[in-house]
Amino acid sequence: MFYKISGNHAAALALAAKLRGIPSYIVIPKNAPTCKIENVKRYGGQIVWSEASVQSREEVANKVWQETGAIFIHPYNDGRILRYKYNVDYCIICFCLDALSFNSFGG
Repeated sequence: MFYKISGNHAAALALAAKLRGIPSYIVIPKNAPTCKIENVKRYGGQIVWSEASVQSREEVANKVWQETGAIFIHPYNDGRILRYKYNVDYCIICFCLDALSFNSFGG
């Protein structure tokens, strides 16, 4: 699979691919913060460099797709991402509500 954004989503997808034993190609602009680059590397993502412009990222992502046949995961407009994000958000909200309910009793 491949992804064209740097940050937490890129690191998460790199880790997900690593856990499944498949390669991940992460398109990252050359001006991305070092900490975000290191996180992707730590989780096994193969970094493919682009310029910072949207056009460059699109072109590089297209090239990765043509060369590898990897599945493209859109950073914010992909049902697979949104479905799991909302599940995680729901779990966090439930946990917080439980914690708030628990902490609101007993003074």
